[in-house]
Amino acid sequence: MMSRVFKFPTLFYQADNLSNSSQKNYLLNILLTFILSLVSAVLGFLGLTSSNFAFVSAALIFFSILATIYLVLSKKDQTWYRSRALAESVKSISFKYATGAEPLSLQLEGKVVDDNIIDKLNALLKEHQQLSEDFCHIGSDINYITSEMKNIRNQNFEERKDFYLKNRIQDQLDFYNTNAENNRRKSKFWFSIMILFQILAMIFAILRAKYPEINIWPADVFLLASSFVFTWLVTKKHRELSASYRLTAFEISKIKEKFLNILDDKEFEIFVADSENAFSREHTQWLARQDSL
Repeated sequence: MMSRVFKFPTLFYQADNLSNSSQKNYLLNILLTFILSLVSAVLGFLGLTSSNFAFVSAALIFFSILATIYLVLSKKDQTWYRSRALAESVKSISFKYATGAEPLSLQLEGKVVDDNIIDKLNALLKEHQQLSEDFCHIGSDINYITSEMKNIRNQNFEERKDFYLKNRIQDQLDFYNTNAENNRRKSKFWFSIMILFQILAMIFAILRAKYPEINIWPADVFLLASSFVFTWLVTKKHRELSASYRLTAFEISKIKEKFLNILDDKEFEIFVADSENAFSREHTQWLARQDSL
């Protein structure tokens, strides 16, 4: 009987948790920097010139600078990308083991293949040794090979084939299709917000020029807000990700079509190995795109 929940080695969850927490930390710091700068700009716009408000404005700018310095020095973005790459590598090796794909073939003796995957996971950990210092402790059991991985490996050809289709190919296809659409919508939303802020900034700038005696036109505030939205778009790369995810989903659809023609274990081993290599290429390209920011 196939397990409903497929559990990965402990290293996957450590890398996955670190990636998620680092991403959250990185994006929250960007948001904090913007809020501090915006509040300082609003205080200046309101013309609050008393010593108390001047001190508050200076303090906000100071903390904004500190947040920016922390953002650069902490390298949370790099930790986010690298730990995500590690998590996906562990996931790929786990599926190769569970399905008996090369180089973890079912033809190998049990101890040999177990030693093989342990060596591969240790090599990954050594390659990303700088991340291990930030790994959180997960329970008392450190698993290289979970019971679920072994259970799937011991199932017959049709069961392993069905498992891989549902839990890997279809899962990846759903992920890329969903995220392609989500990023498309987010790109349109934030681009619209940026244009709106720029239009408002232009309108208030015109009004300020036409009615200079009235000092209530927040053109600079909306211009700053527009700049932040532009920075957010560049950071998140919604449009580029949407296009990339669409292309990857198309490639996975072609992989799914080839899956239907698999007739025996040998073809299945080769198919899984080729599929995992294709997924790894996408993860490598994703990492390269993030590093180019």
